[in-house]
Amino acid sequence: MRHWIILLLIAIGGLALYYFPGRHEPQLIASVPYVIKKPGVYRLKRDFFSEQDCLIKIVASDVSLDLNGHSLMGTGDWDKVQSGICGKNVRNIKIYNGGLNSFTYGILLEDDTLNKSPDKTRTIRIHDIRLMNNTFRGIRVSGSHIEIKDNVIQRTGGFRLYKNGFSFGIETVGPYVSVLDNKILDTFPGGTGEGVGVSLTDYCDECKITGNLVANQEMPIFGRTFGVWIGAARPLQNLEISQNKFVKLTYAFNAPYHSEEEYLRINNRLENNTLVNVGCGPYTKHLYPLYPYKIRVNRIARNNTYIGASDEQCADTEEYYLSRFSDTLPEVQYRLAQIAKSRSMSTALSWYRKAAAQGFSEAQRILDILEK
Repeated sequence: MRHWIILLLIAIGGLALYYFPGRHEPQLIASVPYVIKKPGVYRLKRDFFSEQDCLIKIVASDVSLDLNGHSLMGTGDWDKVQSGICGKNVRNIKIYNGGLNSFTYGILLEDDTLNKSPDKTRTIRIHDIRLMNNTFRGIRVSGSHIEIKDNVIQRTGGFRLYKNGFSFGIETVGPYVSVLDNKILDTFPGGTGEGVGVSLTDYCDECKITGNLVANQEMPIFGRTFGVWIGAARPLQNLEISQNKFVKLTYAFNAPYHSEEEYLRINNRLENNTLVNVGCGPYTKHLYPLYPYKIRVNRIARNNTYIGASDEQCADTEEYYLSRFSDTLPEVQYRLAQIAKSRSMSTALSWYRKAAAQGFSEAQRILDILEK
């Protein structure tokens, strides 16, 4: 009996080391680029600047990466892809306690699962990180069981390899995601693109977005900004967006592809948020054309508080653009096409053609898709 007890204690100890890598003796990272090839605890020795594509690459699972109060710094090049921390198909990863500045992606953790919910990258925790001046994504994680908590992500945008690009403070692809108590500040689009605080790009069942501040100092000129973007071509279940504060954005959030009844039936909640100077209120798409494309308050977005917003402030309307800009500008033509899509595809195509005729590449790209 005693023999079995000893073996059980040894097994429990082994599992503890496996599941809690923070208990390993730290390995100092004294230079970059650095590749983490074995499970364990890794600690950054000092601040580092590098022009390498990825400063710390994680290829092992069961890793705890302590930035130790230090920062990794990239070039901030708007025409080059560079990551501060990267990895693919890894599990049980913790990244915390430091800064990531001036990269294309501050943190990029990928999953190469195709055409279904990602399951190769999982159990990821990112907390207490300062991500400043990253040009495309502050944090992007594909996988499941993700927690992103207590981070500050500021001044994201400016990447030029994609014209009129979409900039995201946090982007996730996959289920069981928690984005909690982060400050996401000044996420700005490129040209007519979009700036998004938190993008749940796909497969975001069982996701929780609570306690975050998503705030910009200015409205974009031609693009749009969102607090939370929910990107899914199918009904989602158990999605919660609550107790967040959204400040000076075009829209606070979107609720795609469902009728109100369906959205409520599958237990999704967009409620108890505070919207300050959010010009267009909730941004809601429905499958059915009888529902309005944009509605200020509905049963999907319930019990939210609106401060300092009015319908006249919405900067995503035909009236707004035509009252301020010439409709001969290709940026205006493109935006008018995007607005018109909700009610008249023929009108939208006409504006796209006008913008494409002036060399606006994104308008031409969309035309190529729509006119196949």
